[in-house]
Amino acid sequence: MFHDRIRMAYEHLSPSYRKIADFLLKSYDEAAFMGASDLADHLNLDPATVVRFSQRLGYAGYPELLRSIQAQVKVELRSAYAVDTTDESVGGLFQRFVRQDGGNLEQVLAHNPPAILEQAINALKSAQRVYVLAEGHAAPLGESFAYELRQNGLPAQYTAGDLAHQAMALANIGAGTSVLGLSVDDYAIDVAAAMRYAREEGASTIGLVGSLASPLARSVEILLFAPATSTGPLPSLTASIAVVNALLQITGKREAEALTAATLRQQRAYLRLTEERERQAATLRE
Repeated sequence: MFHDRIRMAYEHLSPSYRKIADFLLKSYDEAAFMGASDLADHLNLDPATVVRFSQRLGYAGYPELLRSIQAQVKVELRSAYAVDTTDESVGGLFQRFVRQDGGNLEQVLAHNPPAILEQAINALKSAQRVYVLAEGHAAPLGESFAYELRQNGLPAQYTAGDLAHQAMALANIGAGTSVLGLSVDDYAIDVAAAMRYAREEGASTIGLVGSLASPLARSVEILLFAPATSTGPLPSLTASIAVVNALLQITGKREAEALTAATLRQQRAYLRLTEERERQAATLRE
């Protein structure tokens, strides 16, 4: 898709090309109705620059890039068509937000091909150590994700989004380490910086983003997209939670036998602790 090509080329683009790239990532729904001249006028660039940008991404020309953008917009329009944005009652708002999340989930399926998902799973499964980084609205989800990965038998730990905590956690990373960053908005600057550092040190990097304009999307090798689009004041975490859950279920399924044994051990330990507590309580009563 066009956004994947932009992400892969972004660090090597000229300032004029980056101007186009930023607009397409943030406002591709608007760009879908623009010809090359319209886009050039909107960005105060020469139309030839738009054509050369398209070719820089590997397209034959701007029309081919435009078709890729329009295909993405069609997917989103289909999912959003039934949303009533005029009903401001509690019931109306509830339906609006739930329907919007339904559209976000449809985009998850459209944006994340099996090959990318396989890469993410393999990076997590083969790592000697997994670090999960998140900031802002995604922080609670990141911490929960690391915890559940540990329950699946993976050596995962959560690291707070600020640079000081990241520096301590990532001081000894390298080959054999996987670092996964989460972001639901455009501002994950600290996590993006950490991911670039992790790549330079030879670690595998995975990003789960709610916005393709997030700097995190341009800082990782493996990118998963979970739209955080919302008609309310807060970004939606629904799609990100769904992707995290799917990753956990897949890693858990592959470790089903080990997980079953671990669960049985936990149950036995719980029963023993319960019996011991009851025994001590009986002793005290005597």
